[in-house]
Amino acid sequence: MGLLLKSAGVGSTSPVGFSPFGCGVAPIVSRWRRRKGGRVPTSVLIVDDDPSFRAVAAELLRAQGFVVSGFALDAREAVEGVRRGSPDAVLLDVNLVDVDGLELAARLAGEGGQHRILLTSSDPRAATDELAQRCGAVGFLPKTALAPSDLRRYFEA
Repeated sequence: MGLLLKSAGVGSTSPVGFSPFGCGVAPIVSRWRRRKGGRVPTSVLIVDDDPSFRAVAAELLRAQGFVVSGFALDAREAVEGVRRGSPDAVLLDVNLVDVDGLELAARLAGEGGQHRILLTSSDPRAATDELAQRCGAVGFLPKTALAPSDLRRYFEA
């Protein structure tokens, strides 16, 4: 059985990679659905150890037209979620409990995935765009700057 994560949008727990509704970390069905104009929504894995931030980030991403593919609380869940779920993008907290987000970004980017990683933190000085890009991410945004920003700039090529 796969890793259990809280499913995005359903409110139940499902094994990663085995979600029959396209929810959780492996959004098989949702990736095939088309929006107006024939565009497939970008799926985003949220990696943060703060449950209140995960909820706010999920709502923000959905409001901007993204599909939240799932949540990860630490580095192990993030790596597993990326491997099994193949999200298009990852919103990654710099200050995770178990690992530095910059190190995790480099690890995820080094695994050859096509996902775009955006680093974030409640500390606006935790990183810079330049440092984030050296770690394989597309950039850094403080958490307070996420809501007013057009995240398509970071998550859509």
